[in-house]
Amino acid sequence: MEQIRSLPGVRCAARYLSRRNSGSVYYGTASLEGCGVIGVENDYFSAAGMQIIKGRLFGEHDIKTRSKVAVLDRSAAKSLFSSGDPIGKTIEIGKEVFLVVGVIDTESSFRPSIETMDDYYTYVGNTSAKVYIPLADWPILYRFDEPESVIVRCMDTDSMTEVGKKTAEI
Repeated sequence: MEQIRSLPGVRCAARYLSRRNSGSVYYGTASLEGCGVIGVENDYFSAAGMQIIKGRLFGEHDIKTRSKVAVLDRSAAKSLFSSGDPIGKTIEIGKEVFLVVGVIDTESSFRPSIETMDDYYTYVGNTSAKVYIPLADWPILYRFDEPESVIVRCMDTDSMTEVGKKTAEI
């Protein structure tokens, strides 16, 4: 990842693993069917144009101790908790209990460039609720049988093509 992060024109980059329609996420009797679960490095949120709107993101302590913590997108928070505050509550993902530490939303100024179907599904097409967990916690729920992906945010649109080509080479 350091090779990618050090490329000229890269603002931030992060590794992630994801499962679409990964099953259900529960809070009490409320459930999210077919929710996306994404294991992320902390830089994922800024690379994807997301900002924390309540609570916090994952901390170094969470990652080092493999604390089972989760960040919900606005849709997941609303579906599971209606108008209640999800921070400090526990959810169940695949029979494992995770503590909700934050809620995120897309930055209002973020306008991604959509050039491929993958771009579309990353930014627009998959509007189902999403739950984010630290990448280090992924093996608690799943094996590492998914391909690892990388998300990169460039400094400006002029550098996107070159950064994309160099990232693909790495």
